[in-house]
Amino acid sequence: MTRLSGRDSHDWHLLNLPGVARFSLLLCCVTFLGNPSCLVTSTTEFAEPVLSPPFVDANTALATPQGGAGVPITRLLRVDADTREVTLSTDVRSDDAGRPLWSRAFINYKLGDRPFDEIFGGEVIPPGTFDEVRHIGASFDPGRLNDGCYQVSLVITHEFDAKELIPIRQDDTAILVWWMIKGDPALISLAQCPGVPPSSTLDAGIEGGS
Repeated sequence: MTRLSGRDSHDWHLLNLPGVARFSLLLCCVTFLGNPSCLVTSTTEFAEPVLSPPFVDANTALATPQGGAGVPITRLLRVDADTREVTLSTDVRSDDAGRPLWSRAFINYKLGDRPFDEIFGGEVIPPGTFDEVRHIGASFDPGRLNDGCYQVSLVITHEFDAKELIPIRQDDTAILVWWMIKGDPALISLAQCPGVPPSSTLDAGIEGGS
């Protein structure tokens, strides 16, 4: 068999190249394979945070008169002429997408033709995630109210309307409700409380407070 013209019979090997040639070839390979710009074709995209409505734990909700014990939402809140502050509070979770969480206290919220009878400012807490359990509250002064029965609400949202003073989005709102009697309980019945379901006045659905 005739050999191909100009081709040696033994196999070719890298070592057959001169030292300078071997170094240059190796350098080319490292530069081509080791350069990250040759391997990365796109940047990693992260999902934008999604805003979630506040979620409150009703078991942690308390209405606490100044100097008194906390009253859960299942009990009637009682105050008198000497009570100057009541704090409504609860644990809350939410994905805030970088936005703070706001709270306000309302008297007779969304009952009748008016959005509320009285409003009191609350807290503003920094943005967080749903994995974090945080505490939020708002206080009001019952001294501004006449004797009677009232619905008291803790309202939590990411944004209140600057003009209407109520939440901009109802689907981004959490509400906790207590009923409060100010004055002599013997003269004021639960039946006089606005927004109380009739069954609650008949079967003691709301327990009497101390």
